[in-house]
Amino acid sequence: MSVEPGFGGQKFVNMAITHVRELREIREIGEHKYKICVDGGVDKEHLEILEKIGVDEVAIGAKRVLSW
Repeated sequence: MSVEPGFGGQKFVNMAITHVRELREIREIGEHKYKICVDGGVDKEHLEILEKIGVDEVAIGAKRVLSW
């Protein structure tokens, strides 16, 4: 989660970027096959950096999910 769970309309918490990088590193080192999905506060401005740091899916709003 890139926001405090349970409350809609929150802003993206930049600490999530650090957590994604850590998850990506664990995935690469251990040859794990999990996907990394970011959910909460994501706007268009975040998409490019999230893709670059290894996010596989982004949940936007209540029902839209972007995958690349």
